[in-house]
Amino acid sequence: MLWNGRCRRRSFFSERLWVLVSIVTALGTGCSILPVSSHTETEESLRKQVAIYWQALEVGDLKTLRELVDPDLREALSGTLERLAKPSEASRIVAWSVQRVNSDGVKALVETKLTTHIRHPFLGPADHVVESVVETTWVRKKGKWYVILEEPSLKKLLEKYGQSNGAVK
Repeated sequence: MLWNGRCRRRSFFSERLWVLVSIVTALGTGCSILPVSSHTETEESLRKQVAIYWQALEVGDLKTLRELVDPDLREALSGTLERLAKPSEASRIVAWSVQRVNSDGVKALVETKLTTHIRHPFLGPADHVVESVVETTWVRKKGKWYVILEEPSLKKLLEKYGQSNGAVK
């Protein structure tokens, strides 16, 4: 009977362990089912917004550009957006491709390779192809990605690129 009692205790312990494992598994499974967007879905939605942004720049779609800019910055950047939307005789984007996306789910840095045709009288009559990589910052608010733009600043450009090129301050 003593041996039988031990088996019952072990059986009781095993049942408790099984119940505990079941609860933990159920909670773990339940957490993955919750409507929280995965990293892949977040990056896909970001890439879609980036594509809309570059397409709007290509065709000069001011309305779409305004919708893609962070709502907190739209008013302050209205002049910049109008300049971006105007077609330029000196340059035009002919191709673009997203090279890298670095996102934490709320803020992202996107590197895009641009191919631009430049036309200038000093360069001759033909268009010159220029390839560059442009970084844009994006922020996610209420489930939607917005680009963060700022007014062009010569001072910021010199601070960013002047040091590495050995320029004098």
